[in-house]
Amino acid sequence: MKVRAGIYDTLTREDYKGLRGHGFDLPSEEWVVKNLVNLAILLLYRLDPGTVIKLDERRAKEAGVFDEPVNWGDVSCRRVRKRKDGTFVAYVEEASPEAENFQEYLESWLKKWGWEVSVRLSW
Repeated sequence: MKVRAGIYDTLTREDYKGLRGHGFDLPSEEWVVKNLVNLAILLLYRLDPGTVIKLDERRAKEAGVFDEPVNWGDVSCRRVRKRKDGTFVAYVEEASPEAENFQEYLESWLKKWGWEVSVRLSW
């Protein structure tokens, strides 16, 4: 069975491993990690009639990332690389490398979902 890749086809590491052993044609691990990073970013937003989505100040403050140097209008994970040790590096653009709380926010969610990911931020 083909599993379509996309923002809604995000899997925990455990679920990914379980499905992989049952003949599913899954997207790459890198694709799943990229989608999860972008989902964690998207969860800081809310729907808005004028702009479609807008940063939700309350959510961003709760996450401790509201005052971080991030271009909230264009921030996203653009690529993911798998290391030889099985961990991943996610490259997020439109955020300053000094946005440590934002980096920690993303890494902590990926870890909760079972993925060992180091996030690298850049403008």
